[in-house]
Amino acid sequence: VGEHTVLGVGSADIANQEKPGHLSCGLIVVGKGAEIPSRFKIGKNSILYPKLKAADYQTNEIPPGETIRPRHIEM
Repeated sequence: VGEHTVLGVGSADIANQEKPGHLSCGLIVVGKGAEIPSRFKIGKNSILYPKLKAADYQTNEIPPGETIRPRHIEM
């Protein structure tokens, strides 16, 4: 986790969009090896997949309830 990064911003009332039944109490799930660059804000109920790199983020603020995956993973 980079310097001046804040984890857990926003409302815990916003459940994760992809897994609302599992992630709706304000937690953040950070996968193994995920990089979180400096000066980021990560919202509550977010999922950050393993092995994320700085290039995988489109913005430096992740709203509550979002899921971020590495760009090289296809679903």
